[in-house]
Amino acid sequence: MWTEVGFKVRVDPVDAPTGREKLKKEDFHALVQGHSYRFDPDAFFDRNIHSKSSYAQRNHGWVNERYDKLIEEAKRTADPAKRRELYTEGWKVVNQELPQFHLSELSMITAVHKAVKDYTPCEVAPYTYHGGGVRIAYVES
Repeated sequence: MWTEVGFKVRVDPVDAPTGREKLKKEDFHALVQGHSYRFDPDAFFDRNIHSKSSYAQRNHGWVNERYDKLIEEAKRTADPAKRRELYTEGWKVVNQELPQFHLSELSMITAVHKAVKDYTPCEVAPYTYHGGGVRIAYVES
């Protein structure tokens, strides 16, 4: 895919400890990783992109005052329509400057039989150990 648009690319998959070490040393040209969206958009916009986020600074180091102000205002705003407007404007800034970009997006739908109790849909995937999933469910007999 990349060579078709003029990039010479070599993909080097690494385990998590090696990946963290490469991040610290800035020993990479591009980082490919997965993200899941949250119920509140601030969990994505603040953590992944805001200049005060240690996670964002470790991954790309991008700083944009206009973006930060838009996201901070959205965080303080209770009106859903105004929040959407502010996050949309912030996303436009990201799409213009491209500190990060998304290669694909996956929507997931989860369903469970009514006999299964305490199943909590997980934001990442149904079998993960974070945030619910099948690990805490049981079948009522």
